[in-house]
Amino acid sequence: NILYFDVMNYYQIFFKPLFDKIMALLGIIFLIPLFICVSIIIKLTSKGPICFKQLRYGKNFKTFKMLKFRSMYDGSDKKGLLITHKNDQRITPFGKFLRRTKLDELPQLINVLKGDMSLVGPRPERPELVADYAKVIPGYGRRHEIPPGITGLAQTRGRYHTDASYKLGHDLQYLMSWSLILDLQIIARTLVVMFRRKL
Repeated sequence: NILYFDVMNYYQIFFKPLFDKIMALLGIIFLIPLFICVSIIIKLTSKGPICFKQLRYGKNFKTFKMLKFRSMYDGSDKKGLLITHKNDQRITPFGKFLRRTKLDELPQLINVLKGDMSLVGPRPERPELVADYAKVIPGYGRRHEIPPGITGLAQTRGRYHTDASYKLGHDLQYLMSWSLILDLQIIARTLVVMFRRKL
């Protein structure tokens, strides 16, 4: 058990950040044509910046600006703290495609390169929502003991749930058992989910 603990710590502290940055760099290089194509379509179909930046909590509640391809009409984020929902009128037609295929998340590979995020981990939340969830969900703050991820267990198991307590259960499960094998499994499942979605 002690040897297993030491191996896990070595992966978590040293290898995982290195693995994340190498994979993120390779992903960006490989996906450059897709980045360019998506950027052009966003500029042609709606006014505003190509990428959307939003303040999120990272490891140990450190804030950072998370990147996404903009999927809403410019200025929609200034209408208050609103959670997106089905048939949300703030989302552009192309934005619906980006969200359905999860392509809006691709710029977060840059966040991984910067060390703000990991490839796999709890999804980062807005500080305002974290404050609200922490008041009503016991143990919610524990999800911030590890770096947030582009994808995670909650995004690959079953249907998509917006319930924060449901997601927390998967986040804590990942926190207790994260490993290279588990990360590779989650990444593979994420790719399968993306390709199965109707374009």
